[in-house]
Amino acid sequence: MGALARAALAGTVLAALAGCPKRGAPPVDPLLPEQVDTVPARPPLEELRAGADNLDPGPRARALALLVEHEGPDPWARRALLDPSEWVRRAGIEALGARTDDLSRELLEGVVTDDESDPYLRALAALEAPGPDTAAAIGRALDEADEPWQIAPLAFAASRLGDEAAGDKLERALQTGELPLDLQFVEALGRSGDPAVAAALVQAQERVEE
Repeated sequence: MGALARAALAGTVLAALAGCPKRGAPPVDPLLPEQVDTVPARPPLEELRAGADNLDPGPRARALALLVEHEGPDPWARRALLDPSEWVRRAGIEALGARTDDLSRELLEGVVTDDESDPYLRALAALEAPGPDTAAAIGRALDEADEPWQIAPLAFAASRLGDEAAGDKLERALQTGELPLDLQFVEALGRSGDPAVAAALVQAQERVEE
């Protein structure tokens, strides 16, 4: 074979090699998925019990509220009502208010009569467990309150429970603008549909700091 023929043959081989496609990965059978490890799952109530010890008050409040709903007020509502976070205590009160058993009502009445409880939580508990006993307890608390931020929630609850004189106290307390930023309380005032309350809030808005 001459030099020219050899060169032509080598060129043909190189061209063939260059045009030869690379071998791809072996095809995957879709009917044979890859082996995966199973994720261990605990029963829902066990998850909630773990959530009751969460350091974040948001998840802790939700877990305790659901435990009150599904397992009962003892011990979960007692834990919620003694929690250092007001958010958690409020969630416990609302969860108790959705129940109809005697213990739940007893715990709510305990919040209403507790002089050390926050006035907003006392008022909420009274509205969750309406009746002559809670109305009387809120009336006594209202008589003892001397700051507008204390008077407002107690007067609101008292008026909702039938105390006609409490409406004037509520309006005067609201007009001062000396209220904490309790959005749920403000929403409750708005839903009341009372024009006098709306006017008092308008006046308060001109006095509060931005």
